[in-house]
Amino acid sequence: MNRILALGVLLMCVSLASADILDYVAAEDDSFAWSVATERPELVSLDLTSQTWQGIPWTHQVSIHLPRTVTFPDTCVLYITGGNFRPEQPEALLLSALAQRLGMPVAILWGIPNQPLFDGLTEDALIAHTFVQATVTGDESWPLLFPMAKAVSRAMDAITAYGEQAWDRVVDRYITTGASKRGWTTWFSAVVDPRVIAIAPMVYDNLDLAAQMRHQIALWGEPSPSIHDYTELDLVNYLQTDAGRHLGQLVDPYTYRERLTLPKLIINGASDEYWGVDSLNIYRPGLVGEVNQLYLPNSSHGLQDRVRLVNTLVAFVRAVAGDQPRPEWSWEHDIGAGQLTLQVTAPTATNVQIWYADSPDGRFVTSTWHSKEMVRNGDVWTGGVPSPQTGRRALFGEATFPSDDLPYTLSTTMRLVPAVD
Repeated sequence: MNRILALGVLLMCVSLASADILDYVAAEDDSFAWSVATERPELVSLDLTSQTWQGIPWTHQVSIHLPRTVTFPDTCVLYITGGNFRPEQPEALLLSALAQRLGMPVAILWGIPNQPLFDGLTEDALIAHTFVQATVTGDESWPLLFPMAKAVSRAMDAITAYGEQAWDRVVDRYITTGASKRGWTTWFSAVVDPRVIAIAPMVYDNLDLAAQMRHQIALWGEPSPSIHDYTELDLVNYLQTDAGRHLGQLVDPYTYRERLTLPKLIINGASDEYWGVDSLNIYRPGLVGEVNQLYLPNSSHGLQDRVRLVNTLVAFVRAVAGDQPRPEWSWEHDIGAGQLTLQVTAPTATNVQIWYADSPDGRFVTSTWHSKEMVRNGDVWTGGVPSPQTGRRALFGEATFPSDDLPYTLSTTMRLVPAVD
């Protein structure tokens, strides 16, 4: 028997040190501290110690990019990323410009997670290691998502305290966003902290973890090669055991979906190499409250289409911060007579088109996405493409909406044919 599975079976009979992510984030930590590193008219940098986790102090930089004109004085976008802050980094330059477009501070929390740790482990290898440690020790504070989420909450503490001190105003509404494992953390930021009023998680299309792993195997015949750090430790199989399901629940934001009633903009690359093309369909029906999604055609896990991404993110943030209505629209996929059809009801859309791609084996990583205009009749747009003769075809609709700034797009859900049982 695999060593992880064997240990998991043994630990099913062990009394675990139970502490879910809510308990962990709420726990006081005397090591929490922040200080001002630099102050400029449009840029403030804070040094933050968010916590001590497993005996390791977690330190970060928080760069706060300030608009020249403040439209939303109580709201801040908090972007979660890794690495260290340098003002000339592309991320910093992009988000500095974003602050000007939004009229609100845009803060970047760097160093999520703190790494390398434990003999040089980083990113997914580090997360997988902490999952194993949680299993073999019975200490449920081990999963790396716990300190990652706590760091976000403590960054909010620091930004709010700085704002009261320097700006004489209270910033207590946050819109969080981040990509990949930082997208994973974005989901958890809303679970653990009520100051988060909206989220825009990017390229973490993996809620309902155990079901997602089963779906990948059914679609591809194996888990994605991109998650090899987990499969090499047999964690994918372990998630299907009783002990593994418990671990999965600890680290899956879907466990806490009743707390996620806030507006959600789920951003994915249509050719993401980590997840199945229709992974969103597994968990979207179980989400509560407002949900919109944006697929970037011909973009991988790296989200290369920054124009679509930024324009939609700006529109979403402005609408939430200003309590403005978001588009009310709906869609219906259908299949029949050798045709995949899509009907979209979108009264305020200025254009709707279909995006579709083909794959011989269900992996759309290298597929090219093609667009096709839909026909409008009043508030309803219709269109379709032929069913695939071989392999699989995926399809989604993209609606363009007007805004005070630049037009932006939202997507329907994905339809995959033939579907995976």
